Amino acid sequence: MNKLIQGLKAFLNKNNEIKLFRRFNKKARRLRRSAKHLSVSQPFDSSDRGFINAYISSQSHYIYGDVLEWETPAYAKLHAKNLINLETAAYIGEKTKHPNATYYLDLNDISTLPEKKFDCIIATQVLIFFVDIITALQNLRSMLKPNGVLILTTHGNIFINYSNDFPLLGYSAKAIEEVLNITFGENNILDVQGFGNQEYAFYAICNTRYPKSTPAPSFDPRFTLIVAATCKNQEETDVYIDGYKKM
Repeated sequence: MNKLIQGLKAFLNKNNEIKLFRRFNKKARRLRRSAKHLSVSQPFDSSDRGFINAYISSQSHYIYGDVLEWETPAYAKLHAKNLINLETAAYIGEKTKHPNATYYLDLNDISTLPEKKFDCIIATQVLIFFVDIITALQNLRSMLKPNGVLILTTHGNIFINYSNDFPLLGYSAKAIEEVLNITFGENNILDVQGFGNQEYAFYAICNTRYPKSTPAPSFDPRFTLIVAATCKNQEETDVYIDGYKKM
């Protein structure tokens, strides 16, 4: 940047052009300062994390007892109602990145997972790293106690970040509902919601803060930023009436 400015100064060798450059540079600095407040400085400032935080807040009545949260316990600490024990998990290859995690897990390898241990698991933006999403969800369920609850979020079908080393996959709300139907069962799906519209997709792409003071934005499936869902680990039992299975 300094070399560019020096080159421009050398090129603009006439007095009036130098004055013009100085005025332009002064206005540019002023514009950068005035727009600084728009940049994302806190995790919940971004539109996608804002949606996630609002959703988990709406599901806070499920966050109690023995809770596991992926990577950092930020949401559990904010929204838990009655914690007994709070633990964290990180991907098995990220011990250096997350040195304080309680567990290092591979959701594609059930042998690395604790079994039937948690009343609630908060898995935000975890499924995007697994191509075999069915196995990942089945293994998440295996860590829940009977009637335990999984609260998950994932990227929508428009918000993909290619800068990460892992494959980042996006989903529609309908796709998440279908895979939860396979892995948890239709009656155990408590909630599935999509978040995002054209305006909020713009905020996310530009990495700017979203307007918190506005009413809750309408959802446009074409611009899905976040899909969120809640499901329960309850064994589905067949109901029989007079010896016949109720359909």
